[in-house]
Amino acid sequence: MPGIDQSTISSWRSRGRVPQRFVKMLEAGDKGPGSATPQVWGELQDRAASVALVRFTLLRQEPARSQEVDRALAVFLDMRPFRPVLHRAVHELRLKMEALPVDLAAAQALIMQEDLRAPDATAR
Repeated sequence: MPGIDQSTISSWRSRGRVPQRFVKMLEAGDKGPGSATPQVWGELQDRAASVALVRFTLLRQEPARSQEVDRALAVFLDMRPFRPVLHRAVHELRLKMEALPVDLAAAQALIMQEDLRAPDATAR
């Protein structure tokens, strides 16, 4: 599946089980060209990117506020840490939608609100 790390798929194989939400996505994808799965997956990625960008910015606040321009610029130009933040945002959006049950937009809003209210907890 696009957007899923090989290590994640390997862990599913070792457990002999695929999480139900992915099974549902695959089943919906079998319905043919009218399936909403790619659209939902795209929206999930878009909303996760927004959450990840807020988190990435929160995590970079201290260097950005420093008077050391070269240090702050280098921190923001190094986007390698963004991928794990994005992956975590996708995971947390799914968990929030399942736990509460809310739609994707509500899950995004709740997560961002939590992040902005408690940036130290987000950093941890």
